[in-house]
This record gives sequence, C-alpha cells and structure tokens, in this order.
Amino acid sequence: MKTDKGFERVSVSQSQVVEKSAEKKAAETAATIFKLRNMRMAIVTGDTDATYSGEAMEAAVKELLRMEDEYMSLFYGVTQESIQTMNFDVVPSADNKSQMYVAFRLSDTEGLLPESNMSGRPIVLQLEADNFSAAATPAAKSGDVVYFRVPRTVTAKVLDGENMLMQSRIPVYQLGETQSFPLSSTILK
Repeated sequence: MKTDKGFERVSVSQSQVVEKSAEKKAAETAATIFKLRNMRMAIVTGDTDATYSGEAMEAAVKELLRMEDEYMSLFYGVTQESIQTMNFDVVPSADNKSQMYVAFRLSDTEGLLPESNMSGRPIVLQLEADNFSAAATPAAKSGDVVYFRVPRTVTAKVLDGENMLMQSRIPVYQLGETQSFPLSSTILK
C-alpha cells in the first residue's frame, strides 16, 4: 500500500472452501441427532427455559422426531413402496406347441410393463394340458346345429425365470374341442 513514507505491507485476507470428508459429515450428522434427542428429552422432562404443555409439547416432540428420522435416513437409507395394479390378457392358441406365453414384463425401476416392452424381464404363463380328452360328439348332418366348445382343463403356471410365482387349474376354451348339437323341434318344445 502506498503511503507518504513509501510502500507498506498489508496482509491480504484469503478464504478457502474445503470440502468436508464423508467421515466428518457423518460425525456432524450423528452429533446433530444426539442434540435433537437431548432437546426432546429436555422438553419431555420440562428441563427447558420454555414451558410446553398439551398440544404444544406434542407438536414439538413430533417435529423433533421427524427431523431425527430425516437425519437417520442418511445412515440407513430410504425405501419407497408403491402398489401397481394392471390387467394383462393372454389368449392361448392351439397352434402354440409349447403353450408358453409372455404374460407381462417386470422392471425393477418401472414396475409392471406390457409384454411388448423389452426393457423388463419376462413373466411367463405356461399351460400344461391334462391327458383327459372329452368324447367328441358326432357332427349333425342336417337341420339347424348349435356349435359349442368344451374347455380343456389345464394347469396354469406363472413363472419368473425358474421361480414359480403361482399355479392353478383352470378351464381354457381356446384349447378345447369344438362340438355341435342338433336342434330339433322336440328339444325346443
């Protein structure tokens, strides 16, 4: 700095920003948690300058608990859950030899997905037909005829890779036999 007598030294103030280590941040957070617990204890026991009673005490304790939970989540993390409900239709075909169908897909980040979305892992519906076959009725040759389908009972398994999620026996009309029934005037009377 220039003065009447010449130049003089002047110290320059400098500031530096130093990032705290993870250990230091964890120690400070833990200290804050203990401080919040001590404050809660002081409020509950009445060892404070301020007096809390009734709803005020309840509100103060709840707020301290909420703040403590926020800080604690830094140590043990946060888990979020949601329920997702969707319907997926699978129409079996007698032409499919394996009788395996991708019912839907499941993604760890997006949840349930349609079977056409390849970003999730497939959840497979496997149909295993029983050996029982209904006796076929001969087709009516003349007159009015009603056609109907006799369902085939199958064991349906829902699989996630090698893990079976569920299994049930259900009737499946698409895999059954088409039969006919003659209409006659005696039946309709």
